[in-house]
Amino acid sequence: MPRRVLLGFGIGVLAALIALGVSSSEVGRRVEGVTYDRRLAARPTPARDDVVVVEINESSVREIATVFGRWPWPRLVHAAVVDYLARSGARAIVYDVQFTEADTHGQYRIEDRVVSGRESDAEFVNAVRRAGNVVLLADAMFEGLEDESAQPACGKPQPLGAVYAPEAGFVDRPQICMPFPALRDAAAAVASDFSRRDSGGVSRSLFPFTRSQGVTVPSLGLAGVLLAEHIPAEAVKASGRQLTIGDATIPLGKDGEVLLKLHGFRPGGQPPFTVYSFSDVALSEERVIAGKVPPIPASEFAGKIVFVGTSATALVDLHVTAFGGNTPGVYLHATLADNVLSRAFMRRTR
Repeated sequence: MPRRVLLGFGIGVLAALIALGVSSSEVGRRVEGVTYDRRLAARPTPARDDVVVVEINESSVREIATVFGRWPWPRLVHAAVVDYLARSGARAIVYDVQFTEADTHGQYRIEDRVVSGRESDAEFVNAVRRAGNVVLLADAMFEGLEDESAQPACGKPQPLGAVYAPEAGFVDRPQICMPFPALRDAAAAVASDFSRRDSGGVSRSLFPFTRSQGVTVPSLGLAGVLLAEHIPAEAVKASGRQLTIGDATIPLGKDGEVLLKLHGFRPGGQPPFTVYSFSDVALSEERVIAGKVPPIPASEFAGKIVFVGTSATALVDLHVTAFGGNTPGVYLHATLADNVLSRAFMRRTR
């Protein structure tokens, strides 16, 4: 898009916001956000090929429902996916799905046997432990309930592996809910899903770290890189409005956020990352166990950071970005990993 068009667009937005009585600093921030969106959309860039996404998409929801019923599925389905990604040689498996509570009541019929929720959970726990490189989501988005007596007992977050504690680049949250204990203890790391939309409801940034009760937890995208690259705690430092991770220097916004360099994606069009259907990955594990050819070759995941997350509309983790509405949240986390690995960062002027 020509510069004069962008400038004219920005001036028009500026005039409209001033007319609405918005403060000058907020006006500048909003104008910058909108023109940032326009610049990204005008010149989309390709994503890395070593960061890929396994989507729990509409087709997965339909196909798995014929066997296990509606979402949420028994955790043994997730165990199959983790097992296949691990046997394929994925460098890190980052799971953007909540497992804060154990399944104590489920009963699932699988062909000629009945599997309890506890047994299903145990299969998932064992798969995560065997893999040894799974990052699990710690829920930092929950805002609490009006009835405090009904609040979930999240307790104090417990980071696993290396303990990263920079003095900047984090946001404070009242609580971060961990995966249920047995699953948490089997994981290589836990990571925050916290995000905050800019004015206008647009998602442009993520927080690299989230802190609660004195404990600092990395974000999903950053945790995947830290694990895959074997970054030691002492290599993660913060100074002023920048975060250093190894030899990467990441600019931070005034609240400690990282402005994402999003890649081209339009809902219904080609996604920025190589994407695989969750049901096809689960089927691949089943086929390998049966001695058959899997629909997705293991080589597709070898040496890659694999993000697993939802894109199905009914599962509600969708964002508005520079490329339109309905961008899956897992794409944002994958984008942060992509940006850190590529040393490609954006910086706000305000």
